[in-house]
Amino acid sequence: MAGHPSQEWVSSKEIIATTGISRATLNNYIRLGLLPKPVLANPRATAGGPKRLGYFPPSVLDRIEEIRQLKRSGKTIEAIIAMLRGVPTERSALASFDEKGISAHARERSDECSRPSPNAGGTDDGLRLTFDTERVPSYFIDGSLRVTWMNRAAEKRFFGQEMSDGAAGRGQSIFKLLFHWKMHESVLNWKDLVRFHMSYAKRFIAREEIDFLYTGITRSEADLLREIWEGTAELPETVFRVVRIPLLGSNGLSESVLIHSLAFREGILFAVEADALWLDG
Repeated sequence: MAGHPSQEWVSSKEIIATTGISRATLNNYIRLGLLPKPVLANPRATAGGPKRLGYFPPSVLDRIEEIRQLKRSGKTIEAIIAMLRGVPTERSALASFDEKGISAHARERSDECSRPSPNAGGTDDGLRLTFDTERVPSYFIDGSLRVTWMNRAAEKRFFGQEMSDGAAGRGQSIFKLLFHWKMHESVLNWKDLVRFHMSYAKRFIAREEIDFLYTGITRSEADLLREIWEGTAELPETVFRVVRIPLLGSNGLSESVLIHSLAFREGILFAVEADALWLDG
């Protein structure tokens, strides 16, 4: 990118040291649109450090404190995103770039805004994908760990929670669905599914954000999620992955399922290769 951050801009290392947040939290705020994307540049001090660092306008420090205060007031991460996403941290920050740099940044933001989001049967121009079969439980989660799409097979045979409309859990946290009592009735080792999804979630959330994952999270749920977060390794970022998970049904029978995941810019699509236990429901 043309232009270089001014001396007032702060590096990712400085932000972490100043605010006390983790790198995972910083990356999550960027993914969620709460903070602007960094400008990559050579570090100001090069003695054995990284070759490139991300730099941010100094106003991001105020934004991080604002997020912290909103969390303390009881706001969920979904509410904070609704309030702050798309609101500039400081409109004058772009003055630190030269004219060509501003144009490049504007084009980049315009391109991002024009990209269609993944949807089931949507009307956006461009690539559209639809799962026609109801025999393959499938669902999509975004960077804030919300289920933005789910088909009936996933709703009824995997999560065990028949919804009242085709939206089928849209907007709910994946972990809120996994903590539902109907899931616990149908899958006795449901915690293994929590661990599986946590291995993906660690890309997006830090430990201190667990208390704000979804509205109505209980203390026992948050404590369990923190325990699982600490004991779960983050999966390496790959485009496609298949994981086999044995599940113990309420009838006492153990069946294995293959959970396929496909990573997109907007989130992760999961499809469950069904064994007889799921196909007969």
